[in-house]
Amino acid sequence: GLKNVQSIAFVRNDTQLAAGNAQTTRLWSLSSGQETKTTKNYQDSCTIIENLDGDTILRVTKDHYFLTSQAFRPALCSFTRTNWMKAFLVNENTQQIVAGGNNKLEILVTNIASSLNRIEMLGTNLVQIDHVAINPSGNLVAATRGDFSIGLWDVSSQVEVIRLFGHNDRITDLHFSPDGKFLFSTSADGTIRVWGVP
Repeated sequence: GLKNVQSIAFVRNDTQLAAGNAQTTRLWSLSSGQETKTTKNYQDSCTIIENLDGDTILRVTKDHYFLTSQAFRPALCSFTRTNWMKAFLVNENTQQIVAGGNNKLEILVTNIASSLNRIEMLGTNLVQIDHVAINPSGNLVAATRGDFSIGLWDVSSQVEVIRLFGHNDRITDLHFSPDGKFLFSTSADGTIRVWGVP
């Protein structure tokens, strides 16, 4: 079996499933269910998983994130999470990292030199953030609050534009729909809520 699984991802045009961490990553074909033989290499502080022909299948960062986008590689491979980052999410399409925790919600955006610019969202003083989500276009961030509400921030203005109330216990997960029109939240109160996104 595979122990200490930190990440899973669909790779190779969704034909394979990868699971594992920076130390051990295994791949399976989705059509046959057979495990794919791989080798490991290292570059830019990432572990490179290659097939036996030497083709790169994916990269695994120090924080066990499975990276499939070549453009985002240098910044994300060198990035290290800090202790305050309880919630963490990567949007490879827009090359953004969303991080949240006690009193802070940040968007880290890759610049032309492949380093990360930090954009701090406003109004998070004394706020406990456990989960974050970013819409597909990367212009709206959602974060759970300790009072069982969800805040939505406009990335360009850094301002919270709306707060959503309805759960009456700890929110356990948060995701935007693929088209960005809806936000889904789950809670320890036993509900799944679907929110229209303004």
